Amino acid sequence: MTFPTPEDFRKRDIYIDYPYEHAMFRWEKETESVYTRFYGKREVEIDHTSNLFNEAISAGEQITRDDYFRD
Repeated sequence: MTFPTPEDFRKRDIYIDYPYEHAMFRWEKETESVYTRFYGKREVEIDHTSNLFNEAISAGEQITRDDYFRD
């Protein structure tokens, strides 16, 4: 998959894997909220201005919803 564009964030939920930090991120379009899951851990809400989230947008890989919730 390609990197998400600003238009993608307006249109749909986005799921990103950022293996460098062993973390995954979920953008929820309906609420404009960001969540993260470190591998093997529970999901927590984070601020959309998080440096880690913004790094993942540019260096991570888009994944499916199923991949995000797997493990």
